[in-house]
Amino acid sequence: MFEYKLTDLIKIFQNLRINEFSDFLEHSIDVAKLSVSIAEELAPGKFSKSIVYFCGLMHDIGFLLKEIILENIDIDKDYILNYKTLASIEELDKKNFHSYLSASVLKYFKRFIPHDYLTAIENHHKEDNELIYESDEVKMLSKIFHVADKLSVIYRVNLESPEIGMEKMDEFIDNCGFFKTSIKNIINDDMNYLYLFDGNLNLKRYFNVDISLTLYEFMDFLKLISMIIDFRSPYTLNHTVSVSNVAKEIAKEMLDDYDANLLYMAGLMHDIGKIKTPLYILHKEGGLSYYEMNIMRKHVGETFRIFENFCSLKEIVLIASQHHEKLDGSGYPWGLSASQLSIGARILQIADMYVALREDRPYREGMSVEKALGIIEDMVEKNKLDKKVFDTLKNLTKEKELIKKYDKFIDEIEIDF
Repeated sequence: MFEYKLTDLIKIFQNLRINEFSDFLEHSIDVAKLSVSIAEELAPGKFSKSIVYFCGLMHDIGFLLKEIILENIDIDKDYILNYKTLASIEELDKKNFHSYLSASVLKYFKRFIPHDYLTAIENHHKEDNELIYESDEVKMLSKIFHVADKLSVIYRVNLESPEIGMEKMDEFIDNCGFFKTSIKNIINDDMNYLYLFDGNLNLKRYFNVDISLTLYEFMDFLKLISMIIDFRSPYTLNHTVSVSNVAKEIAKEMLDDYDANLLYMAGLMHDIGKIKTPLYILHKEGGLSYYEMNIMRKHVGETFRIFENFCSLKEIVLIASQHHEKLDGSGYPWGLSASQLSIGARILQIADMYVALREDRPYREGMSVEKALGIIEDMVEKNKLDKKVFDTLKNLTKEKELIKKYDKFIDEIEIDF
């Protein structure tokens, strides 16, 4: 039985706080806690603390996606968003494009996030006079997220000059209209101030009621995170979605539908630990040094660490974290051998290798189907990979193209556990 909670997603999301995403996560956590504090001070009990927190945390996820799109201008991005040119994307950004994207992400949770919250996130950078046709609830929530956003920016920009930061914060608060008194009460509470900007989630303090998620909601979020990680490098743009698809197709031939869907989820998880891999290693042309290879290999252990406390995902996590093991015990991170590797792990190993060989890398072009299969077959003959899995893959490549691209922002995932 799979069980997922909204707090589980938040804890997964927190793992983005590293490398180039560190500042983004610090700001997102600030806004989540500030938004709850302001909402409770203004209108106690009027808004759901849990939903305000989650929306505040995700309020700028669209900015991160926008940055990914704009950074990779030399590749085809039409399969992420239905905008045909970079010029149109830039034009949309002038119209709060990143806010629109953030609201679009949150719409995948519209089962429990009311429409007013989604509209508020989409409009959180608009001026009051641009919201005259919105409901009072939307106006208030938009202002809450806007004020929280500004307070966090002021604080983070002036970390090295806290006195200047406080002066600018006071100046901003003085121009917040009927929000002014409430915000001053929050900021002037020394204990609350420490919690607001300590960088921790503080869920017990700011989150009141946890929310159960459907499998589809969990999968959409997981796919979003894996997409963000894949798009850190132009060489891994479609890696996760392709590995997931290849693993599922192989499993459909060898196992039942339940296990095929389980393999799809394991595929989505398998490289999430790469969030901690430095970009210079992902982009390096030529072979990696011994030191760099050890850093790269740590991503498998990080994937396991991120998900190890999810009891209902234990079987999937084990498969995801064993995709670099080999039947003869020569793989990593644990050096497991054939008797310790499930059929699911064996499928994911071959799916990952096949996709990696087909993809471009900084040091080589992607290989043809025939060449990739030849390399895998050689490893099968050396007792490193499973022969039955390989034979199934080989037959599938004769029937269809297995390498997939993201055909829209977050695909509709067809899963039936």
